[in-house]
Amino acid sequence: MIRVVPFIPEHLDDILSGELNSEKNRPMKIIGEVSSSLVVPEMSFSAIANGHLIGSCGIIPFWHGVGEAWVCATNRISDHPVDIARMIKLGFKDLRDEKELHRVQGMMRTDWPELKKWADFLEMKFEGTMKKFGSDGEDYNRYAWVKEQLIWVWTQLIYRL
Repeated sequence: MIRVVPFIPEHLDDILSGELNSEKNRPMKIIGEVSSSLVVPEMSFSAIANGHLIGSCGIIPFWHGVGEAWVCATNRISDHPVDIARMIKLGFKDLRDEKELHRVQGMMRTDWPELKKWADFLEMKFEGTMKKFGSDGEDYNRYAWVKEQLIWVWTQLIYRL
């Protein structure tokens, strides 16, 4: 059984000090220094199964309506790939709706092609490559989920009727 708990910085410390599902999933060196900024009440979570941390994720708000998604997982994620993927997808969707986010963006390393499938599963669209973005000069792709403005306007009109 998988439990979802609020994210705390020690979770990221545990993930970074242990085995990741891929070394490519090792975040930029600076992430350990800013782990406390990932703690956003009701917007950052960790998954635990059988007493073991599987991974953590969340959305960091930039300003009203815009946030940055992040995910970091241990090698234990491969024991629960479908359950975790669905939980993250539904969790991010719920957060977008509850927090009235019209844009959620994320960055993914270009040298890890499986992440394109992940972005597609999350229904995020490719927006471009950020050359030399990483702390060691790695390239990252920018993906985003953007609420269609016309749908937003139409929905607001219906609710007012």
